[in-house]
Amino acid sequence: MVTNDTKIPCETLITRYRQRGRVEDLIKELKAGFAFDKTDSHSFTMNAARALISAVAYNIVQLFKLILIPFDA
Repeated sequence: MVTNDTKIPCETLITRYRQRGRVEDLIKELKAGFAFDKTDSHSFTMNAARALISAVAYNIVQLFKLILIPFDA
């Protein structure tokens, strides 16, 4: 990691960088695993319904992860 900001401690920078990586992984999971980027219907209503179903499925999986998988900092 390269930065010219000397006011922020190294530990804080590393923590922020890891959080950013986790968010990017979640976005990839949403797009790839739940087909959130797929809009194969010509109808807005059908695409919206598909996105909502994908969002509900994603949230259920996240809930299971939260409950069943211990979080390591």
